[in-house]
Amino acid sequence: MNKYIGVNTTHDAAVAVIDGGELVGSIELEKLPGNQRHADMKSLEVIPLLAKKMGASTQQSSLTIDGYFTGYIKEHSLSVANYNDGMEAGHGLYRAKESTERWLKHTKSNKPVYSSFPHIYGHIMGAYASSPWAQYREPSYSLVWDGGMLPTLHYVDPNSPLQRIKPIKTLHCITGTFYGIMGYYAGPFKDEKVANSSRIPFIHKGERHWPGKLMGYIAKGEVLEKLLEICFDVYSKLEANYDRSNSHHQITCGLEHALMRGIMLRAFHYCDEDILATVHKFLEVLTISRLAEIGKGSKL
Repeated sequence: MNKYIGVNTTHDAAVAVIDGGELVGSIELEKLPGNQRHADMKSLEVIPLLAKKMGASTQQSSLTIDGYFTGYIKEHSLSVANYNDGMEAGHGLYRAKESTERWLKHTKSNKPVYSSFPHIYGHIMGAYASSPWAQYREPSYSLVWDGGMLPTLHYVDPNSPLQRIKPIKTLHCITGTFYGIMGYYAGPFKDEKVANSSRIPFIHKGERHWPGKLMGYIAKGEVLEKLLEICFDVYSKLEANYDRSNSHHQITCGLEHALMRGIMLRAFHYCDEDILATVHKFLEVLTISRLAEIGKGSKL
């Protein structure tokens, strides 16, 4: 089989077709009439329909379905690889999953086997494939920082016979959802009910459209050195007590809320624009400085 069909059924759902190593097309459900932005997949029947539009058949192509947090997508009864699958711990596991009777019913396929990779693999290989090194099949580093993940550096070697993706190190303890969470505390989406709650509001991670808009909003602000010092001081105390082996921390986003609350308690006299601009700078400096630490004495 030279044709491959890639599927993401969760938010920003899409179907893509690759033929002979070339991308034929990718169709996002949110672009179809009647669907909302960030639409997920309500029915598996859409997969063969969209694949057919791009000249592919689910019965005659290799099928790959993106991994998910629980390793199981309830609405479709699909067993898939996990979201992260221990990449940060260094396992780097690949999981292939057989399809369910529900999948058979919708595809009417006599070959009901599909592969599923941990979600993090898509980000790692997406970054690598769009880099200058991919066309020459040269090894490269790839830094992934998705919403529910800690920023983790990987080494990608397409020529390795054993482990093509090798995790190097997690840089710090702030998940990508932080950019949405900070919107509860400052800026145009500020929510006093969430920000002033007596408990850490674990389930509140912000809306998906917030981060991009907040990135535009911070252009109104100014990075302040005193405030930057506050950010690092608050974070260093939280990081000292952070248990990286406890994945519950990443799911609940307790550290991210605690970080913003700690900053706001000491930054109440600053305007929102300056707070967000400085927090943005804090994330930049923290991430780059940790990369520099890893790079000392290496070829990075």
